[in-house]
Amino acid sequence: MSRESLERAMSRQAENGKRAPKKSTVIFDDPTEMESDLDTYTVPIPEGLTETFQPSRPVSVDEIFDWEAYGREPYPGYAAEENNWEKAWEKVNRAQQKADGGTMHIADPVHLWG
Repeated sequence: MSRESLERAMSRQAENGKRAPKKSTVIFDDPTEMESDLDTYTVPIPEGLTETFQPSRPVSVDEIFDWEAYGREPYPGYAAEENNWEKAWEKVNRAQQKADGGTMHIADPVHLWG
């Protein structure tokens, strides 16, 4: 869409009583400068449990892509490592929810096919 056609559409909206789009400022938060989310937890976080999954061996971008897209492990045991990391965070998050006074309902999966 050209700039002129966009301006015409906006002026038509203004004529028809519709609000014109609001102008806003976008602020970029550099992830390398952001503070850790771990400070918000009041329950103990196990030693060595990182915010992001850190495999025990170096993994290339292509290997990560193959794992996420096709389920090909970069090395034997990668899936188990990642699963253990996710389970550890699930335990921490459930404990935090309980500490915050929240409740959780965990249901068995519902099978929709015979």
